[in-house]
Amino acid sequence: MKARARRAIIAAMRSHHFGISRNHGGQNIVLAGKRFVDALSRALGVPFELHMAEDYEHLLEAARAGVVQLAWMPPFVALRVPPAAAALVAVSERHGSVHYRSALVVANTSRFHSVADLRGARARVAWGDPQSASQYILPRHHLLEAGLRPGIDLAGERFLNSGFSICAGVANGDVDLGAVHINDDVAGDHAAALEFLKRHFTAAPWRNRI
Repeated sequence: MKARARRAIIAAMRSHHFGISRNHGGQNIVLAGKRFVDALSRALGVPFELHMAEDYEHLLEAARAGVVQLAWMPPFVALRVPPAAAALVAVSERHGSVHYRSALVVANTSRFHSVADLRGARARVAWGDPQSASQYILPRHHLLEAGLRPGIDLAGERFLNSGFSICAGVANGDVDLGAVHINDDVAGDHAAALEFLKRHFTAAPWRNRI
């Protein structure tokens, strides 16, 4: 019985895993993830380790399989987790807001200044992860609702997975347009929004435009 109890105690003390996608954040995602896990462990009094999934699809599979006990997921991925396997326990709050936005980003030398400018332009577009609400699903829906036509106005669409790759690809001329997330509190301030983009790409304030 003592050996069994000891094994149970050891099992209870083993670290849990907090899952996040490598595509979720900016250039410092690993460091930020580790800091968050340290804070989470202290707050809950339970040791957590960071599980860094390659993309949202792999993070979803880790949640379904019980590899991670907590995960930070975008809304459309969270909806795919079976209710019997997981439950929503918290939402993120950024500077007092539980909302966030998408920003359409071009190079600072781009000829595009509005969605209307994209009509007939055969623009090359960079998206994030296919499961991302802010870097694919909602901004693409916005462009289609504005009447833009895939294959005509939007001639090519690519998934570059991260905000860094999107902003850098736009700045380097590999693509014409990209979508990244920004905080709700900077959405109405162009200068502040550009400054926020530094979290994705440090050169954004002088190489990108929103």
